[in-house]
Amino acid sequence: MTIRRKLYTNEAREAAVTRIIAGETIAAVSQDTKIPAITLKRYKKLRRAGQLSPAQWRGTKPTLPPPIENDLVLWISAMQRSVGPMGLEQILQKVNQIHHRLHGSTCLMKDLTAGWYRSFRKRHTELSARVAQKVSHARDSVGIGDLRRLFHTLAKLVVENKLQLSQIFNMDETSFESRSKMRDRSKGLHQRRHFPQVDQRLCL
Repeated sequence: MTIRRKLYTNEAREAAVTRIIAGETIAAVSQDTKIPAITLKRYKKLRRAGQLSPAQWRGTKPTLPPPIENDLVLWISAMQRSVGPMGLEQILQKVNQIHHRLHGSTCLMKDLTAGWYRSFRKRHTELSARVAQKVSHARDSVGIGDLRRLFHTLAKLVVENKLQLSQIFNMDETSFESRSKMRDRSKGLHQRRHFPQVDQRLCL
């Protein structure tokens, strides 16, 4: 009896499942990757239920259960739509609240750090870090009149929409990069303190 071997790797299968979860149809992904549709459907269901992590994640077991990590991805997406893209500090603050709620009552737990964040990004490839693009010289030339107009516009919107403090996103670091003053690009989130003009946010 001849045993047919699969013609795709686990990594290719998980990448295909990620595409389906992101919105592509099973039929289209199956035709593109040559992976059977029934296989993609089964692994999509397992991924959604949190019963399977991509390629069974070699290495140490994730600190947070897969269903909670999936909920965290949904939270990042919801915050992006209602407030703004999430930065590293904001994500770690939320993650550590969950982490200590789950494990803090049994033993002394340390905060999760950027190392956990990098692993989390690898496990959820639908998330991406975005860097604000450079602005033109004309748009970079802001005068006092422009600032006054911006202030009055923002004040008008706050009053009209009855915004609360929790709905106002802190933009103390600019997300624009000047053409004339900024030529280097940050290589990663951990270098953000050296490049205050660049603001990387995590988006779907």
